[in-house]
Amino acid sequence: MSINQESGVRSREPGRIFISLVFLLIFSFISCGKKGPLKLEPRKLPTAITNLSIRQIGNNLKLQWNFPKTLSDKKTRLDFEMINKIRVYYASDILPPKKFKKKSTVLMKLTLKGIKKERNYFFVTIPFKTRNLDKKQYSFAIRYIYQKKKSPLSTIKSIKTVAPIKPISDLTFSKENKLIKLKWSRPKLNLNNKTISTIAGYKVYRKIKKGNFIQINKQNIPEEYYEDKDTGRDGEYIYYISTITSNQIESDPSNIISVTVKDIYPPDSPHNLISFKAKDHIFLTWNHVEDLDLDFYKIFRKIPSDSEFKLIAQGIRQNYYRDTAVQKGRLYIYSITAIDKKGNESQASNTVEEEF
Repeated sequence: MSINQESGVRSREPGRIFISLVFLLIFSFISCGKKGPLKLEPRKLPTAITNLSIRQIGNNLKLQWNFPKTLSDKKTRLDFEMINKIRVYYASDILPPKKFKKKSTVLMKLTLKGIKKERNYFFVTIPFKTRNLDKKQYSFAIRYIYQKKKSPLSTIKSIKTVAPIKPISDLTFSKENKLIKLKWSRPKLNLNNKTISTIAGYKVYRKIKKGNFIQINKQNIPEEYYEDKDTGRDGEYIYYISTITSNQIESDPSNIISVTVKDIYPPDSPHNLISFKAKDHIFLTWNHVEDLDLDFYKIFRKIPSDSEFKLIAQGIRQNYYRDTAVQKGRLYIYSITAIDKKGNESQASNTVEEEF
């Protein structure tokens, strides 16, 4: 009897172990389900350049772009030192992406040291012969290699080129107080000596001292004339002009001119000073002085018994002022001046009288 019981107990042990293992597996499965599915770590790969642009400047095509800020995981910042190579692809036609990938060829093989940087952009210029620009079409794209991994091809940009316009050669200037006036003649021929029918306008570029050339006109200039009013800094001002055919095409730079500027000229005097009597102050307002170098205004006041105006406020940058230091029954006389950033002071404005 005792032997049978012992053997029965022993025979049931493997079954209990099996059942325990099943419960353990079920519990493990349920526990894993609570944590959610396993997630793979995002791959840190280079991503495509998305802001490639292209312009024709004279006989050169200029490609400009920014590299992506992060890798494909959208967290890891791209390290410029890890960019090993840059490849410029082109096709001599305007092609959709699929055809471009099949028909394009590598035009340039570059390193990061072989490309230039302008402000926040990288760029490369590609020289062309005039005959290869006259009424031609091109498509371009860029790919870079980051730690031996190729980025996808950038956005594909296309351009319809033309024979370049001959650059302006007679840019001149004159000075009138703070104004620098630029003049030039309208170009008539392209580099194939063919007559130009239309142009879209002009761009004005300037640099001061050892700075970089920057376009200073916000919109294309339709006339052969420009006034630079932003001359509040002392130094050498250097200019050139280019002719615009379209948003993508401009001529080579004109002849360069240099102007030495020393700001000794005061702003225009404020005009149309008027006054109003309010409940607890006298309110003054005037026409804002249109001087790019304007810094602030000074407010002057006197009463009839005073021989001279007294300064009552300065550092005023808006074109109004509230005089609260007034007494009832008194007559006040006001005038103002404008001060530029070099400290030059304008002539006094008109005077106004107001009894509080």
